[in-house]
Amino acid sequence: MSAIFSWPTFRAPWRLDVDDPMVDGYYREDLVDEEHRRIRFDGLGRWRQVILDVAASPPDDSLVPDGVHLLVSAPRTNTRLSVPLVEDGEWRGSATLDRPYLAGPVTLVVEATGRIDGRARLLGRSEEWTLVVDAGEAPTPPGAPPFAMTWVDFGAAEAPQSARRNPDAHAVMDLSTTPCLYLNDGVEGLRELLHADGAKLERRRARDMIAADVARTAWRTLLRAAVSEVEVDDDGTVSMPEDPLLRQTLSAVARVATGVSDVDELVERIAGTQGGSLTEHLDLWTDLDAAVDRLSGLPEAVESIVREARNV
Repeated sequence: MSAIFSWPTFRAPWRLDVDDPMVDGYYREDLVDEEHRRIRFDGLGRWRQVILDVAASPPDDSLVPDGVHLLVSAPRTNTRLSVPLVEDGEWRGSATLDRPYLAGPVTLVVEATGRIDGRARLLGRSEEWTLVVDAGEAPTPPGAPPFAMTWVDFGAAEAPQSARRNPDAHAVMDLSTTPCLYLNDGVEGLRELLHADGAKLERRRARDMIAADVARTAWRTLLRAAVSEVEVDDDGTVSMPEDPLLRQTLSAVARVATGVSDVDELVERIAGTQGGSLTEHLDLWTDLDAAVDRLSGLPEAVESIVREARNV
């Protein structure tokens, strides 16, 4: 608990587990990302209803709550639902959510309450889960990207193959299994520099430049994977990648790329270069690489360094 109350509370968050969601009558375990406490509905297309079964448990037995509720909040639609949980070894319950009442990020959190001196008091909360309902921005470095970021020595035996093949690289984006951005802990001082929030002068400029290049590495790999998944059917119909992360990547690139107005136009342009001339391919990738630079914050980092260098 981050807040301090004048009554006894649980000293650690409750555990909240969400079972495989049932979407329109079918269980979809592939939508659940337990590591990041996230459930992805943004790549499903049309759906009507989801049923979520949850289980919550306290961090200890120091307190006995009078009631435990699951709170579902969707601020974009002004929806807030409270679902009472029933104790059965764990506190369990089920929430039925209709699509029209959900939009944007939807949060799930459990709250335990009890009566203290005759008044209802909050005793503890769980860590939040997020339901991603609508496609949003693809990940950017300052935020929390929907893929893992792991430090590993690229020269170590336990490093993934993509990292071991490039021991002198400072970052590698691996999409072979679960998307993960690996950062090279074998580069002395790299971790300390990227986490130097209070860096100044040359150290700050170096941090910003390297951070932008790390972001560009992730974007570049995601974009190339997304482009490779764009398909054209025999009847000329162009289809987007099925992976929600790759779809989000194309949407974000389309917002900053030159020569296209939206993601549909970008996908049509990508499809149009399949089997096209070398010049068409080069023109496309020139624009896409420039868009990746913009999304990574590289132009701003370069501009800042050049501007400050003139005054040295």
